[in-house]
Amino acid sequence: MSTVKLKKMRWGNMFSYADNNEVDLSKSRVTQIVGVNGAGKSSIPVILEEATYNKNSAGFKKTDIPNRNLSKPYWMELPFSVDGDEYLLHINKGSSLKATMTKNGEDISQHTGSKTIQMFEQIVGIDFKTFTQLVYQNTDSSLEFLKATDSKRKEFLVGLFDLAEYGEKKAKYDEALKSINKDISALEGGVRSTLNSL
Repeated sequence: MSTVKLKKMRWGNMFSYADNNEVDLSKSRVTQIVGVNGAGKSSIPVILEEATYNKNSAGFKKTDIPNRNLSKPYWMELPFSVDGDEYLLHINKGSSLKATMTKNGEDISQHTGSKTIQMFEQIVGIDFKTFTQLVYQNTDSSLEFLKATDSKRKEFLVGLFDLAEYGEKKAKYDEALKSINKDISALEGGVRSTLNSL
């Protein structure tokens, strides 16, 4: 599994935030956001989701994201690394979506903003659902995992640790084992039949 490290996310003119905000996600393995009610804590994971997947798990529409008190476009910037390669994703949303991405300083942007943002999932190898569970942990989302069925928890963990290939291998092993057991049963039946005829 790839080693992914999110760094200092910066953004402006989103939700209740004005320009030039930042949160350093690289100081420790877990970043806890604390503050009084209405301070904008829950907006930060949503901003991170929008920056990386161009959608959010909170159900906000695109028209809800710009700061209503400002007429400026909103923007987000996220540096991150994957297995030692350094990436920078920059998004600007006014009348249209513009996004650029660089890898080790070289522009690898796609021909549209949405296609450029989609590269994040391809590069880090984590789908939106798993990413959201990793970055947006509150009381409700933690309880959601604990209250889930065994199969749902297994599905999440398989996605989190990229274990799908092992499930496929197990299915092949089970099929081969079933075939071998069938052959053994047939041989045992033949031996019994031979012994009974002696």
